[in-house]
Amino acid sequence: PGGNETNQCPGNSSSSVGSSSQGQCICVDGYQGPRGGPCVPCPADTFCTGGNATNCPEHSNSGAQSNDPTDCRCNAGWEGAWGEACTQCAEGYWCPGGNE
Repeated sequence: PGGNETNQCPGNSSSSVGSSSQGQCICVDGYQGPRGGPCVPCPADTFCTGGNATNCPEHSNSGAQSNDPTDCRCNAGWEGAWGEACTQCAEGYWCPGGNE
């Protein structure tokens, strides 16, 4: 390598300045896959950073291509801060889900 040859990272991935191989291409947030690609959209109920998918906390969900823990929202009947543990809705209350 070197000289005047340049190669673009695979779709939905990027590399830092000075990268010298496709293996240094990392999936952008919201996508998952190995270094060098291919990168696919993060599945629902997870969030993806650095090419890795992490499950949302128990009793919460997220849409596809989520890229931050705060994208995880508690399910109906559960409450909690976005991206944090969810607890059952207290007696005498109702919890629609998706709210802090």
